[in-house]
Amino acid sequence: MNNTNFLKNKNLSDNTLATYSSILNSLPEKIGKKSVDNFCNRIKGSNATKRLKLVILKTYLNFLGKNDIAKSIILPKKENKKINIPEKDIEKAIEDSKDNHLDHAIIMTLIGTGLRVSELCNLKLSDFLKDQTQTTITGKGKKIRLVFFSDNSIKAINEYLKVRDHASDYLFTTRTGRMYQKFVDRILKSYSPRLHPHILRHYFATKLLNNGANIMSVKDILGHSSVLTTQIYLNLSNNQLKDQHKLINI
Repeated sequence: MNNTNFLKNKNLSDNTLATYSSILNSLPEKIGKKSVDNFCNRIKGSNATKRLKLVILKTYLNFLGKNDIAKSIILPKKENKKINIPEKDIEKAIEDSKDNHLDHAIIMTLIGTGLRVSELCNLKLSDFLKDQTQTTITGKGKKIRLVFFSDNSIKAINEYLKVRDHASDYLFTTRTGRMYQKFVDRILKSYSPRLHPHILRHYFATKLLNNGANIMSVKDILGHSSVLTTQIYLNLSNNQLKDQHKLINI
């Protein structure tokens, strides 16, 4: 099945493109109501996994003009996941990583910019040196946005650059080359099993909202397409306020 034209119309990141391709390549060659029903019944995994695959399928069917079949697909109910941010683990990792310049710079950059891990790995040294307060990145869905570095992240990066001995135009490197996502994940897990890159993005977003940032501004800073995605952080922020309010014994 040739999905090239469909995928060309999508402005997708490499990871999302791989997900789309994997799902579309598993579809039957002849697409009709019966074959689609059979495909849907064979989908396994969590509600989120099923929902993702069915959303992609519905979009593809609409692209093919098979709108009636697309309408017949019922999506699983979207689960409202509760995000637990281990603030004490994060604060301890900040303190414990100070003797390791690379680890500390990565942690401080993630919590000081709200970058996705893929965006962090793609940061260029030349861009940072050009203007240490901000840089332009190409994020998810190939969207271009401006990213601002906090004072603490700038300090940590500069300390790391003083001891870095790898020639590369990527800002963060390993001994064998450019930084990659699994390496970042391993760094964070070495400080706490509860830490991973996206948790630090959650931490960054809730800190902004708790300190009075406008939700539309947070949406743009994080590179979200819809404010509905950012809303989850607002809900989390409100829950934290509610917990604090419970401490008032009146």
